[in-house]
Amino acid sequence: MFHGNTGAYPEGMTPNLRERNPADRAQSIHEIRNVPVPGTDPVYGNEGLLFYKWVK
Repeated sequence: MFHGNTGAYPEGMTPNLRERNPADRAQSIHEIRNVPVPGTDPVYGNEGLLFYKWVK
């Protein structure tokens, strides 16, 4: 059974992995809301649907 995560970290971004911890929830939500929108869809480039789904 696979329980891993897969991700890409463009433009100098680094992984920020957190365990589920209610004490860290507010900080985690703040960090998620501040993830920058990538320049292109990481799978489909300029033609991807990422920009229709990504709401800031």
